[in-house]
Amino acid sequence: MGLNRIAVVSRPDDPKAMEVSLRILNYLRNNGVEAIPEKSLALKAGLEDGIELREIYCDAIITIGGDGTVLRSCMDMPNPETPILAVNMGRRGYLTEIGPGQALEAVHKLLKGEYRIESHSKISIFLDEVHIADGLNEALIVSSSPSKMLEIQISLGRQELITIRGDGLIISTPTGSTAHAFSAGGPVLHTRLNAFNIVFLSPLDPIRSLVTPDRHPLNAKLLKGLGAVLAVDGCTEKKVDIGSTITVRRSEKSAKFIRFKEDFTIRSLRRLSKGGIEEGS
Repeated sequence: MGLNRIAVVSRPDDPKAMEVSLRILNYLRNNGVEAIPEKSLALKAGLEDGIELREIYCDAIITIGGDGTVLRSCMDMPNPETPILAVNMGRRGYLTEIGPGQALEAVHKLLKGEYRIESHSKISIFLDEVHIADGLNEALIVSSSPSKMLEIQISLGRQELITIRGDGLIISTPTGSTAHAFSAGGPVLHTRLNAFNIVFLSPLDPIRSLVTPDRHPLNAKLLKGLGAVLAVDGCTEKKVDIGSTITVRRSEKSAKFIRFKEDFTIRSLRRLSKGGIEEGS
């Protein structure tokens, strides 16, 4: 796979991330690659050639920030299967591959073709049959009134599974099982599983989580409460009224990550046990 055109996306509010981003841009350009800064990065750095990510068609994307930067990039890039190399600038970064001290070495390996591509399933989220977004991690449904519970009916395809009462729920991918869903008490799923991970938030009932196959759509119908909010990967939010149904399907597209090390699940388990990423110096 020839990497002739690479986009660089950074957290513009992080001076260290900006510094690493500019080093990567210069390295790419010095090695004959068309390096395109995302527009907010370019504006912050005083560059004139920035382009909105949703308009950049490229061979790879390098993100410099954290998991939030990765998730926003996955949602905004025009080709959802463009490979991503994620550089972590924070303490935690479960979706990221390397720390800032390893960035240029990793880019060198990338240009030499010394990497592999790892695929991660995504989910397509619909509200009353209207497509809202595709997510890499999760769909979160929470009460719009913190003092009021929700009653939600869960069904898989046409088969009703359970009606749950509580503060809401998370429907995650195996990738997202290491994120908010894990913090809420859910299990870690291997990314090779074709499954939805459902984690109930402060449920009145004894069941805490449920894992289902993803070959059928998962439906969550809001039966009672004062309304809810649907959030997809922390980037997109929609109001949900009583009687509305949120449908989650396995997306036809997957996310692609550039990897040099072991697979995501093994690395995530190690990071979870240590509370964060092993950072490069």
